[in-house]
Amino acid sequence: MESWLIGVGAFSVALLAGCSLVTRLGAKQHLPFLAVCTILLTWHLARREKWQINIPTLCGMAVESTLLALPLIVMGRELARYLPLAAVHASRQDTIIMSLGAGVYEELIFRLALFTLLSLVFRDILKIRSGWMNLGILLMGALAFSLYHYLSPLEVFNWRSFAFRTIAGAYFGGIFLLRGFGITAASHAAYDVLILFL
Repeated sequence: MESWLIGVGAFSVALLAGCSLVTRLGAKQHLPFLAVCTILLTWHLARREKWQINIPTLCGMAVESTLLALPLIVMGRELARYLPLAAVHASRQDTIIMSLGAGVYEELIFRLALFTLLSLVFRDILKIRSGWMNLGILLMGALAFSLYHYLSPLEVFNWRSFAFRTIAGAYFGGIFLLRGFGITAASHAAYDVLILFL
């Protein structure tokens, strides 16, 4: 049996069991956090990775992620005169917590899950082996990422903010393809937090 199929099966069972348990306990607000933990744990188990934490590696990842957030901050600052900025009506502490969570959650959905699903469909099911497939997947993920932000009733569609978010989605997609999920999620979280202080 294919290893991805084992991972999908394990993930599905774990996620359904987790959703059922959380719903019964009345803790629906924690469902996204538990889903992220379940997915990452399943991924770790399916890849049979070691259970160790390397502090120098984590420090290096933190530095790399912060540095990778800077080009997007510069681009956002440069485009700020054309892009209306959304007002944030929350305390700085709440905004930081939301920013850290959004970095991990959005990268899990729009890079890890969506890229995996699109790769599964195009490469494994449809047998499309084009060298352009990564670019196509990256652009589809970037568009989905940008459109997702307009699901909120507080967001009104605007071509300029749509373009910026699409570019940001493509940027994070490129980081994901080159460096993986951890660096991408940390870069996204670093960007979200750094723009609060700049």
